[in-house]
Amino acid sequence: MVNGISDGIAGLMLTIEKELVKISKKPDPEIEKLIEIFISIHKKLFFSKGFITDMPTIFFGGAGISQRRALDLGTRFGQLGFRVGNLDDGCVTNIDTVIYFSSSATTLKTVSNFNLVRETAPGATIIVFTSNPDEEMPKRADLTIWLPGRTDVQDEESPLALLGANFESACDKLVSILVHKIREKIAESEKLPVEESSVSETAMRKRHAPV
Repeated sequence: MVNGISDGIAGLMLTIEKELVKISKKPDPEIEKLIEIFISIHKKLFFSKGFITDMPTIFFGGAGISQRRALDLGTRFGQLGFRVGNLDDGCVTNIDTVIYFSSSATTLKTVSNFNLVRETAPGATIIVFTSNPDEEMPKRADLTIWLPGRTDVQDEESPLALLGANFESACDKLVSILVHKIREKIAESEKLPVEESSVSETAMRKRHAPV
């Protein structure tokens, strides 16, 4: 059976994966800070001795397509052994971390929830992924990760990049890099090869479940 488009996508995915491995080796101070935050959370979970009040939760939030990306990221981090939550039905405390996805950083639902968390849980760590770091929300976050939006990667409107699709695609690529680097760090802290550690593919498969 001839399947030109699917075959082309398969080849493109292989190329992208190889390029992502190369990109993951590039120094990036903001990404390193982000990874340090995740590793710190992982250590706290390890030393919590099972007491729920000592276990930090990572919440993921956004609106529209960004919300879908937030939930996808939550699933990936749940597979890594992190305690994850959904902002729509969770209560953020001072020991938690909240990650928002918003290309514009002005979406009403996201900004309103950001302000609520800042007010009710001032000790929580807030991270914002956005294409507009100069907006108020990213400026008030503890850490802002810039990702390219439509105007950052092309001069003319593309029929394949509608409604912030470039930002969402960039989020997907960054998540792949983060999971790769965090797995390496966790395995290193356990003094084990990745495939013998708590974040081996076998261990992640056992934790495979939606947020």
